[in-house]
Amino acid sequence: PPSPQANQAEEAKRQQAKAEQVKRQQAEAERKSAELAKQKAEAEREARELATRQKAEQERSSAELARRHEKEREAAELSAKQKVQKVEAEREAQALAVRRKAEAEEAKRQAAELARQQEEARKAAELAAKQKAETERKAAEIAEQKAEAEREAAELAKQKAEEEGRQAAQSQPKRRNRRAIPPEL
Repeated sequence: PPSPQANQAEEAKRQQAKAEQVKRQQAEAERKSAELAKQKAEAEREARELATRQKAEQERSSAELARRHEKEREAAELSAKQKVQKVEAEREAQALAVRRKAEAEEAKRQAAELARQQEEARKAAELAAKQKAETERKAAEIAEQKAEAEREAAELAKQKAEEEGRQAAQSQPKRRNRRAIPPEL
């Protein structure tokens, strides 16, 4: 049978082997713990990076969305402005058309009035010419009648003078006789 010393040595060897195993297990546990800590730190770093990336992406998206909204607002504003300008232009065009039509009608009315006045002037001139011709014809007629009357008067005067001459010739001797008789006292 083994001696007590041998037993003690065996026990001591077993204890040492056990202690070494525990030490190895502890070292392994520490290594695993360090590995886990490293993984955790890596995971946290990745999580932070991801969060930063996501935040940046979200901010970029928000900025892009805000930009798009601003563009849409500007486009809507421009569209509204153009609509107002179009309505204003149409209103001005209509007003101009109404004004042009009124001007054209006024010009037409004035032309008609001028034509009427010219026609009246033509008729008046025609009438004046007719009246002048009639007056000249009557004046000529009167002048002719006057000349005729003067001819007749001259003829009558001539006849009267001849008649008086004859009568004077016949009555001269009698007058001489009467003159020869002295007046009674």
